[in-house]
Amino acid sequence: MSAIKDVVTLLLGIGNKTDYKKTKKKMVLPDNPDGNTIIKIFGDWLFETVYKNKIGFEEGVSIAFSILSSIFSTHFIRPFNQEYLNQFYAAIILTFQNLEQYSHSLGAILQHTEQLFLRNLDGLFLLIPHYLKLIKLILTSQTLPFSINISQSSLRRSSIIILKTMICFPNYFNKLSIPPIENYSQECIKDFNIISLFRSTILGSWSNETDPDNAILLLSAMGLFIFETLKKQTTVPPLFLLTIQKYICQPTEIQSQWPIRVLLSAISIIKSISFIVNEIHECSTQTIPNIVTGLSRIITKFLETPTQECSQQEFDLLIISILNTISELIVPHQWIFYYPNIIKEILNSIGQVLETKPKGKGKREKKEKKEKVVGISKNIITEAKFVFFKLMKITGNFPLPNETSTISTHITEEDIKKSFGLSQEEFLKYARFFLNDDNQIITIIDIPENIKNNNDPQTITIIRDLTGKYIWGYFFRMLPLSYKKNPEKYLAKHVWEGKPRPPNYEVTRPPTNKERSELEIKYGITFDTVNKFDKKISGDLKRIQLALTVQHRKEEVYRFLEEEISTLNISKKRPIRDESYFKNYNFNNSKIFLSGFGLLNFQKKQKNKLFNGNKNFYSAIQELDQLSERLQFSIGIIYIAKGQNRNNNGEGIFENKKGDPSYEKFLKQLGEFVDLQTHKGYKGGLKWEKTGRITPYYANNSIEIIYHVSTMLKNISTEEKKEIIGKNKLILVWCNDERHFNPKCIKSENNIIFFIIRPHYTGLSLVTIENYSGIKYYSGLLSKNSLLRKDVLVDLVRISSINHLCETQINEQKKYVHPFLKRNYKIQKIINQFSMSLSNEQFFTSFFSGKFSKMLNTHSDFEIVEKKYF
Repeated sequence: MSAIKDVVTLLLGIGNKTDYKKTKKKMVLPDNPDGNTIIKIFGDWLFETVYKNKIGFEEGVSIAFSILSSIFSTHFIRPFNQEYLNQFYAAIILTFQNLEQYSHSLGAILQHTEQLFLRNLDGLFLLIPHYLKLIKLILTSQTLPFSINISQSSLRRSSIIILKTMICFPNYFNKLSIPPIENYSQECIKDFNIISLFRSTILGSWSNETDPDNAILLLSAMGLFIFETLKKQTTVPPLFLLTIQKYICQPTEIQSQWPIRVLLSAISIIKSISFIVNEIHECSTQTIPNIVTGLSRIITKFLETPTQECSQQEFDLLIISILNTISELIVPHQWIFYYPNIIKEILNSIGQVLETKPKGKGKREKKEKKEKVVGISKNIITEAKFVFFKLMKITGNFPLPNETSTISTHITEEDIKKSFGLSQEEFLKYARFFLNDDNQIITIIDIPENIKNNNDPQTITIIRDLTGKYIWGYFFRMLPLSYKKNPEKYLAKHVWEGKPRPPNYEVTRPPTNKERSELEIKYGITFDTVNKFDKKISGDLKRIQLALTVQHRKEEVYRFLEEEISTLNISKKRPIRDESYFKNYNFNNSKIFLSGFGLLNFQKKQKNKLFNGNKNFYSAIQELDQLSERLQFSIGIIYIAKGQNRNNNGEGIFENKKGDPSYEKFLKQLGEFVDLQTHKGYKGGLKWEKTGRITPYYANNSIEIIYHVSTMLKNISTEEKKEIIGKNKLILVWCNDERHFNPKCIKSENNIIFFIIRPHYTGLSLVTIENYSGIKYYSGLLSKNSLLRKDVLVDLVRISSINHLCETQINEQKKYVHPFLKRNYKIQKIINQFSMSLSNEQFFTSFFSGKFSKMLNTHSDFEIVEKKYF
């Protein structure tokens, strides 16, 4: 039997384990032999051995099972004969139903069927109930009721790996109706409570786990199950997140001895959740606040007394990862505004970081061959300061934009000027520039209602600070500073139309939209584009904190709104409407606006300064806008059609102009399609004149991603396409070919991680992560092989890609400079060069008066011209 195993192992290795570094460039890769041929040669001996299970031949039976399991778990181009599949399924079911007699073979079966459920085998779902019951028994039991011939830790590891490959089945099988199978006694899947079994198995396994490597696999399984059950089982995500949080904050005695890599995996899972914070809030409003509280406390705990022995590099990576995760979790929807105690916890942890002694130069103490932690690194201090400024931004009157509203970060004064058809002279008439809080450069543009048929006069504000650039438009509660009509009916009309408003704020930004795939930017981002995105968002009257029943007639609603609005501070209760009132109307309205910025706090009066808006100032602002505000990454995408993966040089792959419908849909869901000719965000080195105009682009509050798509690169040669794709550190490969992907088709000197996506005819997709160069892959969600439903495919691929690229950058600390530091340097330079020294009285009297332009004209370097300085 051992000889048969050696021969089969050799046959299975053909075409599957090619050493790509040694292959010649134009070599045609061989296919492995047909699985049916191998079974036809050796099948009779193997099946006879496992069915008879003779006493005294236990080792031979175990080897026979390992051979059969390896054959049916291997990917073959041609499908197996149904007769062979039935024999294999029957052998597995027989073993699982007679554990005591076949206990000697369980280890061989589980270890060699780790990839079984990744294959497109007809009728494979018949084994699901049997595998799940056995896996639950193994993972939730401290001692097994039968003897095994491998370590329990190894048996548990194989069980967890198999469980992870089945994560997609609960929701997938909701759409199937599987009839009972004749001559088989197993339960029908439609009567099988598969979701409950998954939940109890994963949680039970976690409470019994002692092996750190198995714990990392379980954390990944929890993360995948959260995404899979988010929309259908709302109790599961909070339960799993609570389990992870408990481990991070209150580990058991065994868990506290695990190496630091387990804790980093848990934090990586939590960071992945930042992409679905809104959905988690719908399941449980306390889950995310509890997690942020726990992360804040763990920073303080580690700074005082680290619970695990770790090197300086591991310590830096841990603290930076926690701070980065906190900053990602607190951004969406300003939820943290309602939790002042959590704000205090975050500030305490940041203060602890900043007060800790910085790491000394050249001081190293070794303990157990590890570099001992000797202080806080500069990167940790930088990240802590960045989280602090982000927190202050979120809790202020002008919070950070999120999701689709991040497109507003690309808007400049030039876009607004063009949108309203203003000349440079007119623009300067309505625009003012000033400094607030030593680090905010603020542009205010007061647009009257008679500009460009604009029936809704508005005040537009652009804020540039250490965290980025943001645009806000004002309609509600604080009317445009130039508006002089009766405000109540105007506001009531806007409320009735259902325009969304964040609570207690007078701004239209940042709205969000869950259906990212429905949004499309055809002609680049302009100021009008932002408004179009807003219109796609349904209104929510509760967000403006007015108790309103929409069943009332429109006239009654208007009357109710006018009464409610009149109680707000919008200068409703004003003097008799005479000429003296209108002379001061702008000032009365401006008081609310100034208060929103904190400008009426006289303790800060020395921090408020006007800028001299000359052409040199505009040039400096333009240079500031060219600095990256967020982390910027590029990701390559390759499409491989059926039959194109045969040659080692990737012949034909880079000639593809278009993919199949599922591939094209995948591209649209990855991000918005932007026009590179007008796109103002990160371009990743693409030049529209050479590489084509359209490409997918994704951005949120902290990152920008541009995709280099082989099928969308135009007007360049195959070699140039290979070179552009090869410059990326991560490449997505959509592969419709059955053969193994060959990385030699990429022209690159980089160490690349490949995400190979193979769509199955069943509607599932197999995602394989290949690392041919030996570099480390960082991600808590997707492991080497994952079977995903199309509903979660794009999200999980994008999130895992981002996690890997971010963690890689954190580990390259010597090469990485945080955008926060670059912006801080440039902003301070602009302030020193262009800010005007005005008294407090001059500041307020000139800011909202007609004397503004006259004051600036007294400076010799100020001039109004028609040229574009943006």
